[in-house]
Amino acid sequence: HRLGWPALLGPAALAGPVAGVVLAAAALVSGGSLGAGRLAEIGPVPWQVAAVTTAVVAVGAVLGAAATRALTQSRGRAQR
Repeated sequence: HRLGWPALLGPAALAGPVAGVVLAAAALVSGGSLGAGRLAEIGPVPWQVAAVTTAVVAVGAVLGAAATRALTQSRGRAQR
């Protein structure tokens, strides 16, 4: 029994936004001040972390899921 493409790629695509939200929250709590003057604010920018994480994780998960599915299908056909 194999899952269809939408059932396979949907959760993979959803992994990106979930990871983006989690890492944006971590970035938000990790920033702060380190004294006065030039180091008044340090840390990552949460929305930038969310955007990059969402894109990288979603693309990677979708490509990985699709490649795994395609390679296992071709391997199954070759063994028959």
